[in-house]
Amino acid sequence: MQSKTILVFSREIKVMFRDRRLIVGVLLVSLVLMPFLMGFIGNIDRMLGSDDTPVDVLVFVEDDRVFALLQKIENVRIFGSDDLMHDLKDPYFTITKDENIFKIHGDGTDPRLSRVLQEIRQEFESWKETLVLERLAQAGLPKDALSPFAVEFVDMADEGKESALVLGLLVPYLVIILLVANSIRAIYVAVGEKQDNTLASLLVSSAPRRAIVLGKSFAIMTFSILSSVLLITGMVLFANLGFSIDSSVSDINFSLSIGQIIELLINIISVSLFVSSIIMFLGTYARNSREAGIYTSPLIYITIILAVFSISRSTFSTKVYLVPILGNVLAMKDSFLNSLSWLNLLLPVASNLLLFSLLLWGSVKLYNKESVLFRS
Repeated sequence: MQSKTILVFSREIKVMFRDRRLIVGVLLVSLVLMPFLMGFIGNIDRMLGSDDTPVDVLVFVEDDRVFALLQKIENVRIFGSDDLMHDLKDPYFTITKDENIFKIHGDGTDPRLSRVLQEIRQEFESWKETLVLERLAQAGLPKDALSPFAVEFVDMADEGKESALVLGLLVPYLVIILLVANSIRAIYVAVGEKQDNTLASLLVSSAPRRAIVLGKSFAIMTFSILSSVLLITGMVLFANLGFSIDSSVSDINFSLSIGQIIELLINIISVSLFVSSIIMFLGTYARNSREAGIYTSPLIYITIILAVFSISRSTFSTKVYLVPILGNVLAMKDSFLNSLSWLNLLLPVASNLLLFSLLLWGSVKLYNKESVLFRS
Protein backbone atom coordinates (compact mmCIF):
# COMPACT_ATOMS: atom_id res chain seq x y z
CA MET A 1 0.00 0.00 0.00
CA GLN A 2 2.95 2.33 0.58
CA SER A 3 3.77 2.50 -3.12
CA LYS A 4 0.14 3.34 -3.95
CA THR A 5 0.12 6.06 -1.30
CA ILE A 6 3.27 7.57 -2.81
CA LEU A 7 1.71 7.46 -6.29
CA VAL A 8 -1.41 9.28 -5.11
CA PHE A 9 0.73 11.78 -3.18
CA SER A 10 2.99 12.55 -6.16
CA ARG A 11 -0.06 12.89 -8.41
CA GLU A 12 -1.69 15.46 -6.12
CA ILE A 13 1.57 17.37 -5.64
CA LYS A 14 2.00 17.66 -9.42
CA VAL A 15 -1.54 18.97 -9.74
CA MET A 16 -0.94 21.63 -7.09
CA PHE A 17 2.44 22.72 -8.44
CA ARG A 18 0.99 23.15 -11.92
CA ASP A 19 -0.99 26.04 -10.50
CA ARG A 20 1.83 28.57 -10.71
CA ARG A 21 -0.26 31.42 -9.36
CA LEU A 22 -0.97 29.43 -6.22
CA ILE A 23 2.69 28.53 -5.66
CA VAL A 24 3.97 32.04 -6.42
CA GLY A 25 1.31 33.45 -4.11
CA VAL A 26 2.42 31.20 -1.25
CA LEU A 27 6.06 32.11 -1.83
CA LEU A 28 5.41 35.84 -1.87
CA VAL A 29 2.98 35.88 1.07
CA SER A 30 5.01 33.59 3.34
CA LEU A 31 8.55 34.65 2.53
CA VAL A 32 8.09 38.37 1.78
CA LEU A 33 4.67 39.91 2.33
CA MET A 34 3.88 38.71 5.88
CA PRO A 35 7.40 39.41 7.27
CA PHE A 36 7.36 42.81 5.55
CA LEU A 37 3.96 43.74 6.98
CA MET A 38 5.01 42.72 10.50
CA GLY A 39 8.22 44.72 10.17
CA PHE A 40 6.29 47.69 8.80
CA ILE A 41 3.84 47.62 11.72
CA GLY A 42 6.70 47.36 14.22
CA ASN A 43 8.60 50.27 12.66
CA ILE A 44 5.72 52.48 11.51
CA ASP A 45 6.64 55.28 13.93
CA ARG A 46 10.24 55.31 12.76
CA MET A 47 9.30 55.14 9.08
CA LEU A 48 6.41 57.60 9.00
CA GLY A 49 7.43 59.79 11.90
CA SER A 50 5.47 60.43 15.08
CA ASP A 51 3.09 63.33 15.66
CA ASP A 52 5.18 66.18 17.11
CA THR A 53 2.36 68.73 17.36
CA PRO A 54 2.78 70.72 20.60
CA VAL A 55 0.52 69.76 23.50
CA ASP A 56 -1.19 72.61 25.34
CA VAL A 57 -0.89 72.72 29.14
CA LEU A 58 -3.21 75.04 31.12
CA VAL A 59 -1.77 75.77 34.60
CA PHE A 60 -3.97 76.92 37.50
CA VAL A 61 -1.07 77.05 39.97
CA GLU A 62 0.41 80.39 40.96
CA ASP A 63 3.97 79.14 41.26
CA ASP A 64 6.75 80.22 38.92
CA ARG A 65 8.65 77.00 39.67
CA VAL A 66 5.88 74.99 38.00
CA PHE A 67 6.15 77.10 34.84
CA ALA A 68 9.94 76.77 34.86
CA LEU A 69 9.60 73.01 35.25
CA LEU A 70 7.20 72.71 32.30
CA GLN A 71 9.42 74.86 30.09
CA LYS A 72 12.05 72.10 30.20
CA ILE A 73 9.71 69.79 28.28
CA GLU A 74 9.73 69.87 24.50
CA ASN A 75 6.59 70.11 22.36
CA VAL A 76 4.37 71.76 24.99
CA ARG A 77 2.69 75.18 25.01
CA ILE A 78 2.13 76.58 28.51
CA PHE A 79 -0.79 78.81 29.44
CA GLY A 80 -1.70 80.35 32.77
CA SER A 81 -5.13 80.98 34.27
CA ASP A 82 -5.14 84.40 32.59
CA ASP A 83 -5.15 82.66 29.20
CA LEU A 84 -8.54 80.99 29.61
CA MET A 85 -9.84 82.80 26.56
CA HIS A 86 -7.04 81.34 24.45
CA ASP A 87 -8.09 78.75 21.91
CA LEU A 88 -6.52 75.60 23.34
CA LYS A 89 -5.85 72.72 20.99
CA ASP A 90 -7.60 69.52 21.96
CA PRO A 91 -6.42 67.35 23.62
CA TYR A 92 -4.69 69.30 26.37
CA PHE A 93 -3.62 69.06 30.02
CA THR A 94 -4.87 71.06 32.96
CA ILE A 95 -2.71 71.28 36.11
CA THR A 96 -4.22 72.24 39.46
CA LYS A 97 -3.08 72.01 43.09
CA ASP A 98 -5.13 70.73 46.03
CA GLU A 99 -3.16 71.38 49.22
CA ASN A 100 0.10 69.42 48.60
CA ILE A 101 -1.20 67.41 45.64
CA PHE A 102 -0.57 68.47 42.06
CA LYS A 103 -3.33 67.10 39.84
CA ILE A 104 -2.83 66.65 36.10
CA HIS A 105 -6.14 66.40 34.22
CA GLY A 106 -6.24 64.94 30.72
CA ASP A 107 -7.35 62.10 28.49
CA GLY A 108 -5.29 59.09 29.54
CA THR A 109 -6.13 57.16 26.39
CA ASP A 110 -4.61 59.68 24.00
CA PRO A 111 -1.10 58.55 22.94
CA ARG A 112 0.19 62.13 22.52
CA LEU A 113 -0.89 63.06 26.05
CA SER A 114 0.50 59.82 27.49
CA ARG A 115 3.92 60.58 26.03
CA VAL A 116 3.99 64.13 27.43
CA LEU A 117 2.48 63.01 30.74
CA GLN A 118 5.45 60.73 31.36
CA GLU A 119 7.85 63.64 30.88
CA ILE A 120 5.79 65.92 33.16
CA ARG A 121 5.81 63.30 35.90
CA GLN A 122 9.58 62.87 35.58
CA GLU A 123 10.11 66.62 35.98
CA PHE A 124 7.84 66.77 39.03
CA GLU A 125 9.64 63.77 40.59
CA SER A 126 13.00 65.44 39.97
CA TRP A 127 11.72 68.64 41.59
CA LYS A 128 10.42 66.66 44.58
CA GLU A 129 13.79 64.94 45.05
CA THR A 130 15.55 68.30 44.95
CA LEU A 131 13.23 69.69 47.65
CA VAL A 132 13.80 66.61 49.83
CA LEU A 133 17.58 66.97 49.56
CA GLU A 134 17.37 70.67 50.45
CA ARG A 135 15.30 69.93 53.57
CA LEU A 136 17.64 67.14 54.62
CA ALA A 137 20.59 69.49 54.27
CA GLN A 138 18.79 72.14 56.38
CA ALA A 139 18.16 69.52 59.08
CA GLY A 140 21.79 68.40 58.99
CA LEU A 141 20.92 64.88 57.78
CA PRO A 142 22.82 62.90 55.13
CA LYS A 143 21.35 62.47 51.65
CA ASP A 144 20.62 58.77 52.16
CA ALA A 145 18.68 59.28 55.41
CA LEU A 146 15.36 58.54 53.70
CA SER A 147 16.81 55.83 51.52
CA PRO A 148 18.86 53.34 53.60
CA PHE A 149 19.17 50.90 50.69
CA ALA A 150 18.26 50.48 47.03
CA VAL A 151 17.00 47.56 44.96
CA GLU A 152 18.26 47.15 41.41
CA PHE A 153 17.44 44.44 38.89
CA VAL A 154 20.33 43.23 36.74
CA ASP A 155 19.00 41.71 33.52
CA MET A 156 21.17 38.69 32.70
CA ALA A 157 19.42 37.96 29.39
CA ASP A 158 21.74 38.44 26.46
CA GLU A 159 20.80 40.16 23.20
CA GLY A 160 20.00 36.84 21.55
CA LYS A 161 17.46 36.01 24.27
CA GLU A 162 15.72 39.34 23.80
CA SER A 163 15.64 38.85 20.04
CA ALA A 164 14.24 35.35 20.49
CA LEU A 165 11.45 36.68 22.71
CA VAL A 166 10.49 39.27 20.10
CA LEU A 167 10.22 36.60 17.41
CA GLY A 168 8.82 33.91 19.69
CA LEU A 169 5.78 35.92 20.71
CA LEU A 170 4.34 36.56 17.24
CA VAL A 171 5.94 34.13 14.79
CA PRO A 172 4.18 31.00 16.17
CA TYR A 173 0.85 32.84 15.98
CA LEU A 174 1.40 33.74 12.33
CA VAL A 175 2.83 30.34 11.42
CA ILE A 176 -0.14 28.37 12.74
CA ILE A 177 -2.72 30.69 11.18
CA LEU A 178 -0.96 30.65 7.81
CA LEU A 179 -0.58 26.87 8.02
CA VAL A 180 -4.32 26.39 8.57
CA ALA A 181 -5.24 29.00 5.95
CA ASN A 182 -3.06 27.34 3.30
CA SER A 183 -4.40 23.91 4.22
CA ILE A 184 -7.89 25.26 3.55
CA ARG A 185 -6.67 26.68 0.23
CA ALA A 186 -5.54 23.16 -0.70
CA ILE A 187 -8.98 21.68 -0.07
CA TYR A 188 -9.32 21.16 -3.82
CA VAL A 189 -7.15 18.08 -3.31
CA ALA A 190 -9.94 16.56 -1.20
CA VAL A 191 -13.03 17.78 -3.02
CA GLY A 192 -11.90 18.71 -6.51
CA GLU A 193 -12.40 15.34 -8.15
CA LYS A 194 -15.89 14.99 -6.69
CA GLN A 195 -16.75 18.43 -8.04
CA ASP A 196 -15.32 17.66 -11.49
CA ASN A 197 -16.88 14.18 -11.61
CA THR A 198 -13.47 12.53 -12.14
CA LEU A 199 -13.32 10.65 -8.85
CA ALA A 200 -14.59 7.39 -10.38
CA SER A 201 -11.43 6.96 -12.47
CA LEU A 202 -9.31 7.12 -9.29
CA LEU A 203 -11.55 4.74 -7.38
CA VAL A 204 -11.39 2.03 -10.06
CA SER A 205 -7.59 2.13 -10.02
CA SER A 206 -5.55 -0.41 -8.09
CA ALA A 207 -4.97 2.06 -5.22
CA PRO A 208 -6.92 1.08 -2.07
CA ARG A 209 -9.14 3.71 -0.45
CA ARG A 210 -6.78 4.06 2.52
CA ALA A 211 -3.86 4.83 0.19
CA ILE A 212 -5.93 7.46 -1.61
CA VAL A 213 -6.83 9.19 1.65
CA LEU A 214 -3.25 9.06 2.93
CA GLY A 215 -1.77 10.32 -0.32
CA LYS A 216 -4.17 13.27 -0.51
CA SER A 217 -3.66 14.11 3.19
CA PHE A 218 0.12 14.10 2.78
CA ALA A 219 -0.19 16.39 -0.25
CA ILE A 220 -2.20 18.93 1.77
CA MET A 221 0.29 18.57 4.62
CA THR A 222 3.27 19.23 2.33
CA PHE A 223 1.67 22.40 1.00
CA SER A 224 1.02 23.76 4.50
CA ILE A 225 4.50 22.84 5.77
CA LEU A 226 6.09 24.70 2.85
CA SER A 227 4.27 27.93 3.74
CA SER A 228 5.19 27.63 7.44
CA VAL A 229 8.90 27.05 6.80
CA LEU A 230 8.99 29.97 4.36
CA LEU A 231 7.30 32.26 6.89
CA ILE A 232 9.77 31.41 9.67
CA THR A 233 12.65 31.95 7.25
CA GLY A 234 11.25 35.30 6.12
CA MET A 235 10.58 36.57 9.65
CA VAL A 236 14.10 35.69 10.85
CA LEU A 237 15.71 37.24 7.76
CA PHE A 238 13.71 40.48 7.96
CA ALA A 239 14.41 40.77 11.71
CA ASN A 240 18.16 40.35 11.16
CA LEU A 241 18.01 42.99 8.43
CA GLY A 242 16.68 45.51 10.96
CA PHE A 243 13.02 45.21 10.00
CA SER A 244 11.81 43.67 13.24
CA ILE A 245 8.27 43.31 14.52
CA ASP A 246 9.38 45.29 17.59
CA SER A 247 11.29 48.49 16.89
CA SER A 248 12.27 48.82 20.56
CA VAL A 249 14.77 45.97 20.14
CA SER A 250 17.68 47.13 18.03
CA ASP A 251 20.44 45.18 16.33
CA ILE A 252 18.65 41.84 16.30
CA ASN A 253 21.08 39.06 15.56
CA PHE A 254 19.14 35.84 15.76
CA SER A 255 19.69 32.42 14.26
CA LEU A 256 18.22 28.98 14.90
CA SER A 257 20.39 26.15 16.12
CA ILE A 258 20.13 22.65 14.65
CA GLY A 259 18.21 21.52 17.74
CA GLN A 260 15.71 24.37 17.42
CA ILE A 261 15.21 23.65 13.71
CA ILE A 262 14.51 19.98 14.47
CA GLU A 263 12.03 20.94 17.21
CA LEU A 264 10.21 23.35 14.90
CA LEU A 265 10.05 20.84 12.06
CA ILE A 266 8.68 18.07 14.32
CA ASN A 267 6.13 20.52 15.69
CA ILE A 268 5.04 21.82 12.29
CA ILE A 269 4.83 18.35 10.74
CA SER A 270 2.66 17.05 13.58
CA VAL A 271 0.18 19.95 13.49
CA SER A 272 0.13 19.78 9.68
CA LEU A 273 -0.86 16.11 9.89
CA PHE A 274 -3.73 17.01 12.19
CA VAL A 275 -4.95 19.97 10.14
CA SER A 276 -4.64 18.14 6.80
CA SER A 277 -6.69 15.25 8.19
CA ILE A 278 -9.45 17.70 9.18
CA ILE A 279 -9.41 19.21 5.69
CA MET A 280 -9.44 15.75 4.13
CA PHE A 281 -12.36 14.58 6.27
CA LEU A 282 -14.48 17.68 5.64
CA GLY A 283 -13.55 17.76 1.95
CA THR A 284 -14.50 14.12 1.54
CA TYR A 285 -17.90 14.71 3.08
CA ALA A 286 -18.59 17.93 1.14
CA ARG A 287 -20.19 17.83 -2.30
CA ASN A 288 -18.22 20.74 -3.76
CA SER A 289 -15.71 23.44 -2.89
CA ARG A 290 -18.39 25.89 -1.77
CA GLU A 291 -19.82 23.44 0.73
CA ALA A 292 -16.32 22.50 1.88
CA GLY A 293 -15.59 26.18 2.46
CA ILE A 294 -18.61 26.44 4.75
CA TYR A 295 -17.44 23.43 6.75
CA THR A 296 -13.83 24.63 7.09
CA SER A 297 -14.46 28.33 7.80
CA PRO A 298 -14.93 27.82 11.59
CA LEU A 299 -11.49 26.16 11.69
CA ILE A 300 -9.64 29.41 10.99
CA TYR A 301 -11.52 31.24 13.77
CA ILE A 302 -10.84 28.46 16.27
CA THR A 303 -7.18 28.58 15.25
CA ILE A 304 -6.97 32.34 15.83
CA ILE A 305 -8.52 31.98 19.30
CA LEU A 306 -6.09 29.21 20.29
CA ALA A 307 -3.01 30.68 18.60
CA VAL A 308 -3.40 34.09 20.24
CA PHE A 309 -2.16 32.57 23.52
CA SER A 310 1.32 32.49 21.99
CA ILE A 311 1.43 36.28 22.34
CA SER A 312 0.77 36.02 26.08
CA ARG A 313 3.77 36.13 28.41
CA SER A 314 1.96 33.90 30.90
CA THR A 315 3.24 30.44 31.76
CA PHE A 316 1.07 27.38 31.21
CA SER A 317 0.99 24.00 32.90
CA THR A 318 2.29 20.95 31.06
CA LYS A 319 -1.16 19.46 30.44
CA VAL A 320 -2.13 22.52 28.35
CA TYR A 321 0.36 21.31 25.73
CA LEU A 322 -2.02 18.42 25.01
CA VAL A 323 -4.52 20.81 23.42
CA PRO A 324 -4.08 20.69 19.61
CA ILE A 325 -2.87 23.94 18.01
CA LEU A 326 -2.58 25.66 21.43
CA GLY A 327 0.08 23.18 22.52
CA ASN A 328 1.84 23.60 19.19
CA VAL A 329 2.09 27.40 19.38
CA LEU A 330 3.33 27.21 22.97
CA ALA A 331 5.93 24.61 22.05
CA MET A 332 6.96 26.73 19.06
CA LYS A 333 7.44 29.77 21.29
CA ASP A 334 9.53 27.68 23.69
CA SER A 335 11.66 26.54 20.74
CA PHE A 336 12.49 30.15 19.83
CA LEU A 337 13.44 30.79 23.47
CA ASN A 338 15.50 27.58 23.45
CA SER A 339 13.62 26.43 26.56
CA LEU A 340 11.47 23.61 25.16
CA SER A 341 11.47 20.34 27.07
CA TRP A 342 11.00 17.10 25.17
CA LEU A 343 7.86 16.37 27.19
CA ASN A 344 6.25 19.65 26.11
CA LEU A 345 7.11 18.79 22.51
CA LEU A 346 5.93 15.18 22.65
CA LEU A 347 2.56 16.03 24.22
CA PRO A 348 1.20 18.10 21.27
CA VAL A 349 2.83 15.67 18.80
CA ALA A 350 1.10 12.71 20.46
CA SER A 351 -2.20 14.58 20.57
CA ASN A 352 -1.93 15.48 16.87
CA LEU A 353 -1.03 11.93 15.85
CA LEU A 354 -3.97 10.50 17.78
CA LEU A 355 -6.43 12.91 16.19
CA PHE A 356 -4.85 12.35 12.77
CA SER A 357 -5.42 8.60 13.14
CA LEU A 358 -9.06 9.08 14.15
CA LEU A 359 -9.78 11.53 11.33
CA LEU A 360 -7.95 9.32 8.83
CA TRP A 361 -10.11 6.38 9.92
CA GLY A 362 -13.20 8.57 9.47
CA SER A 363 -12.12 9.69 5.99
CA VAL A 364 -11.49 6.10 4.91
CA LYS A 365 -14.97 5.20 6.17
CA LEU A 366 -16.43 8.00 4.07
CA TYR A 367 -14.44 6.85 1.02
CA ASN A 368 -16.04 3.44 1.38
CA LYS A 369 -19.52 4.94 1.12
CA GLU A 370 -20.52 5.66 -2.45
CA SER A 371 -23.61 7.43 -1.14
CA VAL A 372 -21.25 10.07 0.26
CA LEU A 373 -18.75 10.20 -2.61
CA PHE A 374 -21.32 10.57 -5.37
CA ARG A 375 -24.11 12.47 -3.67
CA SER A 376 -25.32 15.56 -5.48
